[in-house]
Amino acid sequence: TNFVEYVSTVSGDSVSDDSGFDDGDDASFKPRGVYRLLPGSCWVGFLPGLGGYVSTLIWAAGLVLGAFRCAYDALYMRDPAWLARQGLNVTGWAMCIIAGKLLCCIPQIFALAKLSRSDVFDEALRAELSLPSGDKLRRFMKCFSLGFALAQSAVMGMQTVLIPGFGVDYTLVLCVKNVCFYVSSVMFALLWKLSMLKINRLRDCISLHSSSMTGRWARATREYQALVRMVDGMWRVSGLSVSYSLIFASNGVLVVMALAMATVDESRRQMTFEIYFVAKHIIVTCVFLYYWALIFTQCNSSSHATESVLYLGRQHLGRVHPEDSLDHWGFLECVAGLKCGVEIPNMGVVSNRFVQPLIRFACVGVPVMVGLAVKLAARRA
Repeated sequence: TNFVEYVSTVSGDSVSDDSGFDDGDDASFKPRGVYRLLPGSCWVGFLPGLGGYVSTLIWAAGLVLGAFRCAYDALYMRDPAWLARQGLNVTGWAMCIIAGKLLCCIPQIFALAKLSRSDVFDEALRAELSLPSGDKLRRFMKCFSLGFALAQSAVMGMQTVLIPGFGVDYTLVLCVKNVCFYVSSVMFALLWKLSMLKINRLRDCISLHSSSMTGRWARATREYQALVRMVDGMWRVSGLSVSYSLIFASNGVLVVMALAMATVDESRRQMTFEIYFVAKHIIVTCVFLYYWALIFTQCNSSSHATESVLYLGRQHLGRVHPEDSLDHWGFLECVAGLKCGVEIPNMGVVSNRFVQPLIRFACVGVPVMVGLAVKLAARRA
């Protein structure tokens, strides 16, 4: 049945411990899991975080050098002609921002490299691709990769129109940063989809009639525990949750800086770019956090519309066979007490309690603040 099929896809081997980089020869550092989906090209290994140990160090060193170069330009670079014509002196700020964003990419590259070595990720992806749903995962990743590449190209084109640039160095650094963002976003989508497929499969099993779950609640508890370890191993243990959180925090700082600059910008010549800059960073942060919270919601939400694992398990109360009452109660206690989601160290599991207020503030508060800044600038003019 569906439950037995699900159990066969998750075994104890799929949640084995992961210690990151192993001690071995250079060939042992070849990524395994993600290569099951990527095209078989030697150039793929040069992508940030997807190559070996040496490739990761090269990317990290390149990002550090790029950050130092931007810091040097912030001190000594003259304003480009297009900025001089508008009477704006923001070259130093722009270079400092770019330098900071490059440095924020370094922890993410090492986290991606550790994920590539993860037994948890490799076994979970291998098991998923062996199922009929594996074709769905392949199609999803192919469509997402192409669609996101087109969307990112459109955003880069819009940014080029708004900001002609600061020279060859700026263009090279921008390309490197966008490559890192593209790879990290594709991996984010892969981990999220992989987590959701396994969660939805468990939800489908729990939604069966109570008679079909006779004698299986203890096994369902073990499989939920394995699911929690898999999600935790891919996101927290790999370091991806921390690296993304660092980037989200930097986005928040940049939004505050942009709003402050919009308030003091009396000329309003860069108001279009300032609004674009704020909207871009807010949308990226809110979307990523929303999909993180969705993992927790599908497992532990009490909403009727969501029909989470916990909600569906509670629907069997009073219906299970008397012999299964204790196992069923143990399953509910396990799901309620053992949260399944993306955990940020020292902050807990990302849930709607944190994300929904943030999205409301982004949708309501930030536009009001931008409108006030525009109105204040208009009065000064």
